[in-house]
Amino acid sequence: MKKIKLIIESQIMSKALSKLTFCLLMFLSFAASAIEYSKDIFLRYTNYSLEYNINTDGSFSEERSWSIQVLKDQVLAYTKQASINYSTSVQNAEVLEAYTLKADGKKINVPKDSYQVTINGGKGSNQAIFSDRTTLTVVFPELAVGDTIVFHYKLTAKEAIFPNQFSATETYLKNIAYDDIKVKIDAPKSMKLRYDVREMDEEKNAFEKDRQVLVWSRKNSQPIINKRTNYSAYNNDEDPGFIVSTFNSHEEIAKAYGSRAIPKAVVTERIKKLADEITKDKTSQDDIAHSLYDWVATNITYAGNCVGLGTVIPHEVDFILDNRMGDCKDHATLLQSFLLAKGIVSTQALINAGTAHKLPKIPEVSMVNHVINYIPVMDLFLDSTASYIPYRMLPPNDQGKPVLLVDGYKPDMKAPSQQPGTNIQEYKSSLKINSDGSAQGESKVNLKGLYAAIARSNMRPISLDQEKDIVKNNFKGQGVTATGEFTKDDPKALLDTYSYGAKYNAQNLYVFSKSGAISLGTILFNFAPMAQFVGEAELEDYTFDSGCSSGKSSEDLTYEFPTNIKIISIPDNFEISNQYLTYTATYKLEGNLLNVKRVIDDRTKGDVCKPAMLNENKKLLKQAYANYKEQLIYKKIDTPN
Repeated sequence: MKKIKLIIESQIMSKALSKLTFCLLMFLSFAASAIEYSKDIFLRYTNYSLEYNINTDGSFSEERSWSIQVLKDQVLAYTKQASINYSTSVQNAEVLEAYTLKADGKKINVPKDSYQVTINGGKGSNQAIFSDRTTLTVVFPELAVGDTIVFHYKLTAKEAIFPNQFSATETYLKNIAYDDIKVKIDAPKSMKLRYDVREMDEEKNAFEKDRQVLVWSRKNSQPIINKRTNYSAYNNDEDPGFIVSTFNSHEEIAKAYGSRAIPKAVVTERIKKLADEITKDKTSQDDIAHSLYDWVATNITYAGNCVGLGTVIPHEVDFILDNRMGDCKDHATLLQSFLLAKGIVSTQALINAGTAHKLPKIPEVSMVNHVINYIPVMDLFLDSTASYIPYRMLPPNDQGKPVLLVDGYKPDMKAPSQQPGTNIQEYKSSLKINSDGSAQGESKVNLKGLYAAIARSNMRPISLDQEKDIVKNNFKGQGVTATGEFTKDDPKALLDTYSYGAKYNAQNLYVFSKSGAISLGTILFNFAPMAQFVGEAELEDYTFDSGCSSGKSSEDLTYEFPTNIKIISIPDNFEISNQYLTYTATYKLEGNLLNVKRVIDDRTKGDVCKPAMLNENKKLLKQAYANYKEQLIYKKIDTPN
């Protein structure tokens, strides 16, 4: 089953790119699968330049300048504004130029008093507790198709992410028209730079006095057609760009983070007392760790803003407890302190939270932008920022990815993947259909694994008033009037099982003509619908690696038809299987009682699948989908009064 993953900005382009640039790239990337942009270009970068000027202590300035010519109405809304996002406490931002260049050569400056500034700050003159990000937005005046927007700004970092170290990366998608890209790295000669440049020309690599200067360029005036629509397993090195770093190894990044994070994981009197309260009556290490994980996951709100400029040092544990809030570093530090208070040694681990499933050969900080926990004695990873994920499970965005242990570093170590047989949905229903098309029925859904975790997360915010309308709204979405009663397990606990169901009375569920066909499927909403599994047969063929996962979904559907409906034909029993997938369907008719049992079992191992495997599965799914869509054929007959 294709895994749905968020596409994180820092994995598609460098975090430093403006919001405008990111939106444009993603808009064009996905649209390109339908339109041949090599002949119909929506916009063009007539100029794009980036310069890093690095100091010996790792602090740096970053200067960007770009010009975009708007060629089509479709991107006009995206190009009307551009934003700079930066750390208020660590960086200064300065807009050097911002204007619209009309097609006739007229220049219209963006008025400085019209800059829009959004600041995450503390009360009064106090600094923000968890996020001090500021967004500065400019709006380009009188912009029309054919015009060019020009934006030039400078960010000055007063300190390095890690002292005396520097790293940066950026990617340039091939389906974007760039007339001229130029990147300059200006660093102290004493700073040993390691870099990897992909499909860019080296214009300069020289030492000038006490400085080292690198200049790379690229031209892509004729962009290619982008056939990729799935970015769930995307790595930056798949496209042109660069990566530069002073780190000699990924272990150095882990040590640099740990040097300031580890001292924060301490056992204070408050930590010890609270850990004892949370684990009262628990004796085994597993039960103790379970209780502590659940408490942090459900009581400490996730504040985001994990690893980046100005955000690499966790808060004090008592401060985190005071605020009941923290970013990933705070979560990991607090849980580590709790575990230590109960004699369980753990460490923190750096991981990528986006789409990258491998680390670049040049170590770069933004590629490990999330922090989780690891308990060596249990060989157990935990991510308490995922407040819906039960103990001993990891959220999909963590699974199968490289991890950098802060203590006890192990090269090539990965977080575990979820094993086949973990995610299961069982849907069972019985439906008594009346001669007028109304029906009474009952449905029950049992869930395990990630399906259960997602269901619990969705059920928790539902109020009692909303719960009363669930059945009505479920059928309303199908154009049916219905009443009924909805029942569910208490969703509060972090468990990997969950059940819910409903009894219902639907007034106009079917409209019977003299003869016709009826689709066979689920009526009550569910979290792993079989239609979604087999429906992947309709997707385009895969040409790139894709995120994937295992899962099993079954349906047990019983229909009791009225005596005035004669069943003419039902779908044939069907079974098909390969190494990874099995689909079975049985249709049993006794009189006017029909039972349908269908199961699809996806046993995919791992988190990234190759196109050949995915396309082979699609061949099987096409046959399964054909069977799944087959309908029951009926004829309406006269019955004695």
